[in-house]
Order: sequence, then C-alpha cells, then structure tokens
Amino acid sequence: FSDKKILDLVYKAMDDPSDDVRLAAVQLLENFDGIDMIPAISKALDDKDEEIRIVAIQALADVNYPETAKLLVRGLGDDSENVRDAVFSVISDKDTYTKETLLAEVIGSKFQDVRERVEEIAVEAPSHRTMDMLVEALKDKDEEFRKQIFSIMTAFFSEEFKTYDEARNWWAKNKDSFDDELIEK
Repeated sequence: FSDKKILDLVYKAMDDPSDDVRLAAVQLLENFDGIDMIPAISKALDDKDEEIRIVAIQALADVNYPETAKLLVRGLGDDSENVRDAVFSVISDKDTYTKETLLAEVIGSKFQDVRERVEEIAVEAPSHRTMDMLVEALKDKDEEFRKQIFSIMTAFFSEEFKTYDEARNWWAKNKDSFDDELIEK
C-alpha cells in the first residue's frame, strides 16, 4: 500500500483498547513501503502486548531507513526475549549502518541473551567500524564475553590475541590491509 489515508487509519487503530484490533493494524504495516510507516511502527513498539511488538519488528524486515536502526535498537532493549529475538530474525537484510548500530547495542546490552549473539551480528557487518567496536569490547568486565570477542577476532583475522592491548596494537598496525579480507569474510 502507499495510501497515506489508510496508514493514518492504521495509526489510529493502534490506540484501540482491543489487542486484536491493534494486532490487525500492525499486521497491515508490512504491506506498506516508505518512511511514512515509521511512526506507526514506533507506536506499536510501545504497545503492552508482546505479539504486537514482535509483529512491528517483523514489519521492518524489508525497511532500510536511518530510523530503522533506532527502532531495532529499541527492540533489542525490550524486556521480552521474544521481541529481542525478532530483531535478530530481520538483521540479515539490513544495510551496514544498521548492522553496525545494532552491534554497538548488542555489545553494551544488559541482556545476556543479546550479548551471547554478538558473533551473529558481527559476521553480518564486516567493516572497520565493526572491528573497532570488537576491539573496544575487549575491555568488558565479563571474562566469558571477552573470550567470545577474542574468538570472533580470531575467525576474522586468523590471529590469536590474549589481551586488549595486543589486539588493539595489531589492529592499529594492520587495519588498512584488511579491507578486502573483511569483505570476503
């Protein structure tokens, strides 16, 4: 759909007291294309019903606007693990900016289930910014998380690092030689 009037009706239906009406409204959002759907998705992400928030995330599957990253970050911060899971289900078709933005959120997340999926998103966005974030993540207080980051970096570079300083220094010296290799991996 591209009719703004229909989208306005969908947006208004998001205020209905009935969960079923709000769910039906948010399900229509995946049929819209264009930035005009963003306010309705944003509103749906504030809904008390978990299923509505999940469907709102799923409606972002084929949407690549700068605002998309912000909405997906909100999904990663949702109290529902199912909503956070929905974010990972739509990541693969996102642009590099969105993936990098989500990686920053994953690294800093308060939710263990999100942090455990850092590799899943890091391999989706092989870039210098991603590597810079991974190197900085080596400062994390959680030893298991740091081990996970070291493992990801080993996979990217076939280099084994034992400390943050070692990884940082190596990356600073070799950063420019890995443009092609990062894209290949």
